[in-house]
Amino acid sequence: MTRPKELLRDYNKPDSTMLEQGQGMYDNLVENLPVFTAKYPTIDAAFALGFKTAIDDANDVPHDRVLVEEISDDAARMEGFVADGKSAFMNLIIIARMAFPNNPTMINRFGLPEYEEYSSIHTKFPIILDQAHDLANDPINKPLLISKGMTVASIANIATVSENIKAENKLLFSEKKKRIPNTQERIKKYNAVWEFMVQISECSKMLFSDNWAMYHMFLLYPEKEPAVIPPVPPIPPTE
Repeated sequence: MTRPKELLRDYNKPDSTMLEQGQGMYDNLVENLPVFTAKYPTIDAAFALGFKTAIDDANDVPHDRVLVEEISDDAARMEGFVADGKSAFMNLIIIARMAFPNNPTMINRFGLPEYEEYSSIHTKFPIILDQAHDLANDPINKPLLISKGMTVASIANIATVSENIKAENKLLFSEKKKRIPNTQERIKKYNAVWEFMVQISECSKMLFSDNWAMYHMFLLYPEKEPAVIPPVPPIPPTE
C-alpha cells in the first residue's frame, strides 16, 4: 500500500499574492473573453465562471492564521483554567493541613506528591483535581475542612475547574487535529485557481505575441520580467 503524498503548492509566491493576481487575471479575461474564445473555444463563458468559482472557493477556506489564532485563544483560556486549578488545589492543601494536623499520609491522599508534575501537564491535572475534590467532598472529611475555612462552594469549584480543563483539552485537540486537513484543503483549492491561471497565461502568449501590454498582463510571474519593452537598439548604418 502506497502512502498518500502531501499536497504541495504548484506556485512559488505568497498565497495572498497568487489570489490577488488570480482575481486580476479573471477580470482581464472577462474583459477580453471574445478574443480568447475566438482563438480557443474552450476558453468561454463557462470557463470564466469556473475560474471565478475556483477563486471564491479558495477565498472561503479559512486561512491558517485564523486557526492559529483560535488555538492561541484556546491556549490562553486553558492557562486561565490551570491557574484557577492551582489556586483551588493549594487552598485545599493549606486548609487540609489545619484539618488533619500531623497527618502527612492524609495530605498526600489529596494528590500533593503528584501536584508538581501533574499541574504542568494539562491532560493530567484533572486527575489530581478530581481526586482532591472527591476526598474533600467525603462526608467524613468535608465537615472537618469546612470547620477550618473551606466552603461548600470552594469544594465544588475544584470539580468545576477540573471539568473546564477537560473541556478545553478536547477543544484544543480538535483545533489542532483539523489544522492539517484544513491546510491540505486550502492548498488544493489554491492550486485549482493556479491551474486556471496557467491555462490563460499560456493561451495569452499566443494571442498577444505582438502586444506587450496584454502579454505582460497575463504573465504568471510578471515581477520576473520587465514591465515595459526595452528600447530596440538602433541598427548601425551600412557602409
